[in-house]
Amino acid sequence: MFGLFKSAKPSRVAFYSKDAVLEEALQEHTAAYFHSGHTLSSFSPEARQRIVNDLRQRISNICASPAGTQELRRHIAEHVLLYAALTVFALTEDEKAVMEYGRNPYISGQLHHHIRRTGELHDEMRGQLDRGLSHHELVAFANTRAAMMLYYANALNMVRIRRGDTAPARDWYRPFVEAMLVWEEDNARERLGLPRLVPGELHGLPYYGFLEMVLAGENDPVRRWKQKFPQLHLDGNVSPL
Repeated sequence: MFGLFKSAKPSRVAFYSKDAVLEEALQEHTAAYFHSGHTLSSFSPEARQRIVNDLRQRISNICASPAGTQELRRHIAEHVLLYAALTVFALTEDEKAVMEYGRNPYISGQLHHHIRRTGELHDEMRGQLDRGLSHHELVAFANTRAAMMLYYANALNMVRIRRGDTAPARDWYRPFVEAMLVWEEDNARERLGLPRLVPGELHGLPYYGFLEMVLAGENDPVRRWKQKFPQLHLDGNVSPL
């Protein structure tokens, strides 16, 4: 482990000192994301420390908020949405074939062919276009930023679970990530005038509905979403109703 969480100032780690299990989980999470071979492993020790300190401060602020659970869900959703958009922009067909959500027919692995056009839809990507990066460099940038957003989202999700915000039968986080990947791909396809993959008149809007359920505090958004949209594909790893 890098010991990054333990090296910060004590005033910023009060939450973790009260929860050794969460502290250990976040240590392991951080080590996994910054180990050799991971997309984020090229970051300097100083850059890693800044990221970890920022994450810790966010968690500390959220947990001090009277609306802690609601705040957690909002921050998780923000980071998952950023991860999803950047991922579908850069994802290749080969990567889709081995990814966790690769069985979903509405995630194509084809938008990377249009990354200059999709980049115009995203503030961070637009800034890279202005720098004149090559296709390969744009894909690499999107993958790196997506990995960072997932680092934040997964860590915040660990906090959510430790705070008891869980569904009685199954957790909603992974299906939520999948739903946002579908939503972001459909949204990009609509804006670029590409063929839509999600069937029906609503196309990807039902997947956006999953986000609304999460933000509304729905206890079991997976069950409710599947009841509402039984004809659509979502997370083959989740047991049927």
